[in-house]
Amino acid sequence: MKKLFLILLFIPLISFGQETKEENSKPVYKITISSGEVIESEIYRINRKKRIIYIQKLDGKFTRLKTQEIVSIKQGEKELFNKKREEDLKKSTKKSKFIGTITYDEIRKTPFLKYKNNLKANEYINKDGISFKVGDTIVVGKPSNNNNLERSTAVQGATNNNFSYIILGSGVSAFMGFGLTANEMLSGEEGKIVAIKMVRMSSKEKYKPYLTMHKLNGLWFGIKREANTNIDLAFESGEILKYGLITRKQALNELKQAKELLDLKLMSRDEFDAKKKKLSKYILKKN
Repeated sequence: MKKLFLILLFIPLISFGQETKEENSKPVYKITISSGEVIESEIYRINRKKRIIYIQKLDGKFTRLKTQEIVSIKQGEKELFNKKREEDLKKSTKKSKFIGTITYDEIRKTPFLKYKNNLKANEYINKDGISFKVGDTIVVGKPSNNNNLERSTAVQGATNNNFSYIILGSGVSAFMGFGLTANEMLSGEEGKIVAIKMVRMSSKEKYKPYLTMHKLNGLWFGIKREANTNIDLAFESGEILKYGLITRKQALNELKQAKELLDLKLMSRDEFDAKKKKLSKYILKKN
């Protein structure tokens, strides 16, 4: 009976001692650094602005490291930080600003949510399947005058048809309204494509394809190095051309002119048939 009384007396003390130990115990963090060393700590603080981590080791000593040296931080089996996982996450959420090739159909059907609104490309393929690549040579065609601009700003007092879609000057100056409108004096000049960009105001909108070209052998009007244009609008209207390639509209107009010459007996039937055969592949091609 006396032994039982002593056992019952000590049970509360034993239980109390265990609870006190658990209450006083602090979480131990295992911090792995790039050298492979694992530092055990009860307290650490991160200064994200200075990119420094302050660590108090179990022996009470303090150490300071750069946050880029931290590989992982664990508390028991729980992983609080993993450098590789953080880097992979940043890569997956980072929007791309370059794409190799992009097509007319893609920019109308694909949202491109993981791409920036100002997207650089190496190649653009229009609705006719015609490729425009960085490095290609472009020929300046004739003004379409779709914007009803009749007076040149390059030659004061001269009346020349202006291009609706070709703006001389950098892309930034063109966007700000400081670009110089090209006129028919540039028809027949050649330029080299130095950049292709897909531009939109927000991810909810569709991209519009633009190219930047430098004039071969000199400057445009002798004063501007760059010329910028909307690829689709400029090519469809005939303001820019590629060697050996014409639009359906251009081919139709050329065939109609040939038919008029045939009717006036200024062109032989054989010449007309040869031209018709050549132009038919552009006219009958589906958009």
